[in-house]
Amino acid sequence: MHIEQPIWYKNVELKVGDKVEKHWHRLYGDDDEIYYGSLETDRIIYEDDVSHWKYLEHKPKDEIKYHIYD
Repeated sequence: MHIEQPIWYKNVELKVGDKVEKHWHRLYGDDDEIYYGSLETDRIIYEDDVSHWKYLEHKPKDEIKYHIYD
């Protein structure tokens, strides 16, 4: 069975456990691991922890943060 995955680096919304995480991007790691990262945090979410995803609708510019670290 093949399950469709989001396009690399495209903004997505993720369901991780009982939480919905917004504004993430699918990335490929050095150890052949696929994970999700965000410009809004230094956290990563591994693909195996994601149960559902959908493409994120346009996010207003004033809601986008430009720094990961304070």
